Amino acid sequence: MPKELISLIPTINKAKENPNLNEAIIYAHIFGVIGDWFISGLSEDGKIAFGYQHVEAEEEWEMSSWFTNSKEWGEFSIDNMQNLVNNEFLKEKDIRFLIVRDMAWKPKKFADAVINQATLNYPGSVI
Repeated sequence: MPKELISLIPTINKAKENPNLNEAIIYAHIFGVIGDWFISGLSEDGKIAFGYQHVEAEEEWEMSSWFTNSKEWGEFSIDNMQNLVNNEFLKEKDIRFLIVRDMAWKPKKFADAVINQATLNYPGSVI
């Protein structure tokens, strides 16, 4: 993520202080064929994020070594995601590891974000 965006996002501890997570501001959205990540807080170095994870990898995709299916708030490693993109998608051309930041995303309340529908569908999946 660019430094300008990182500077707008509160620290993880500050983001976790919000007692009503539906009111939490989502500053960035990352998505791939296995799910979406909505970021409301970052570590100071930008390597760890706090936010909502909506990950639904099919068992056949054999992704459990890298991602856990979840629909909950928590911390996740931006650094690990970038390493997977660099090593598995860019080098190996494995579409399962295509993970990108939504460049058109504007900060909004979590309650206003569409989280129940995958942003990107795996090729050949039924819509």
